[in-house]
Amino acid sequence: GQTGLMYAAQNGQLQMVQALATAGAALGARDAEGRTAVAYAAIHQRVAALQKLVDLGAPLHVACASGRTPLMHAARHDGVELIDVLLDLGADVRAVDTDGWTALMYAAQHGNDAVLEALVRAGGDVRAADNEGWTALMSAALTGHSDTVAKLLRLGANVHAQRQDG
Repeated sequence: GQTGLMYAAQNGQLQMVQALATAGAALGARDAEGRTAVAYAAIHQRVAALQKLVDLGAPLHVACASGRTPLMHAARHDGVELIDVLLDLGADVRAVDTDGWTALMYAAQHGNDAVLEALVRAGGDVRAADNEGWTALMSAALTGHSDTVAKLLRLGANVHAQRQDG
């Protein structure tokens, strides 16, 4: 289950994060799905809480059980500020989860064009495919994000890519 530190991070409670850390809360503790307080801050777009946790020594580059990194969690939301912070802290833009998805694929799936652009500037690959051949372009098309599809095409996404099942 979640720890008090995870709840504090999720809610952006900086003083509480500080108090719990000072009291000895485990900064790298994981819940049943392998998520850390940093992951909760990323999921809930709590930029200041994430920065505070990292400043206190919390591990940043930790993937949960599904292989999702804080950058991947953040990419699902339209929060470029958090993406920029994570990238500045050295988040791996090309990391893949257990299904082979990248942060860029999550951004495309959710139509987060500003996030997608930030990830591409940082070296994200618009032509990457997951374990089944699924691409960011396919994901954006399936979810009806026409602006994202157009952006991916301008950025060089492979219009001919096919899933492995045909």
